[in-house]
Amino acid sequence: MTGAVVAQHHLGSATALQLVQAAIVEAERQGLRIAAVAVDAAGLPLAALRMDGVNEAFMTAATDKAWTAAAFRRSTDALRERMADDELRAGAASRSRMLLWGGGLPVLVGGACVGAIGVSGGLVAQDIACAEAALAACCLA
Repeated sequence: MTGAVVAQHHLGSATALQLVQAAIVEAERQGLRIAAVAVDAAGLPLAALRMDGVNEAFMTAATDKAWTAAAFRRSTDALRERMADDELRAGAASRSRMLLWGGGLPVLVGGACVGAIGVSGGLVAQDIACAEAALAACCLA
């Protein structure tokens, strides 16, 4: 039998919790109220935080942004730009969990996607900034 052993990295729950906490810290710094969700490479939630007063719609959007970034191994903002073509956009719209608003970023380790973070509650640029700050705070940027 011929085969190879492949080592894989995984986003652990402790790091996922640090990611969402760091996103919240950045949101507080900006005076925002957000929801932040970190998922594993399969898009399954590992950690989620919702600031006081943030409704369920933002938690759902953060989860979908994280799922999208993990599934496609790129930022939701980059995917939105890629989907500028009407045909691609129509296909994306048919996927129930795919969300192309900025604020979803993949977590890459050695070039491999080990998970993602999704942030929702501010303007697109603010959501992206909170997600980027979370990656930087955890030395994953």
